[in-house]
Amino acid sequence: MPSLAENLRAYLRRPPAEAGLSLPGFLRTRDPWILAHHPPGAASRSHVWQAGGLFICKGCLMAWCGAGVGLLLHPVLLLALGNWWPRPPLWQVGAGFALMLAPTLLTAFWKKAPTVKHAARFLLGFLVVSAMVCTLALPWGTREGWLARGAMLAVYLAVRIPLERRRQRENAALRK
Repeated sequence: MPSLAENLRAYLRRPPAEAGLSLPGFLRTRDPWILAHHPPGAASRSHVWQAGGLFICKGCLMAWCGAGVGLLLHPVLLLALGNWWPRPPLWQVGAGFALMLAPTLLTAFWKKAPTVKHAARFLLGFLVVSAMVCTLALPWGTREGWLARGAMLAVYLAVRIPLERRRQRENAALRK
């Protein structure tokens, strides 16, 4: 299957007969599963939504929505609260991050209702943006700041790698 970048290059080099096609229309005819990392087929239908002839991964879309809310909410909070809001200790920030990550870990291993899984993915997207904001806001010249950054990176890798491998195994099983 061609990647999204390959599809975009093909769209830009499309023949004159297809010049009237929009990008979604072009993708719909060329590879409607391009926005879903799940394998095409009936077995993957419960993992995707269909919108305009394109299949979109439910979990990824919810994570992107959570990230979007985070990108909107953090600047608003920063402007609204300003410098008068006390900075919480790093252990409280870490505990908050752990609480936002817990639903993703739980739904990865225990099959839950789709709405619970969607909420978990939304929180995951929000968590990623929150961690990025926290990483940038931490003091750069202190040991505490670098330890916190290292801890966030370690947790990210410790969660991301096994869950990615698990997803690949599940997709391989769906292909059979």
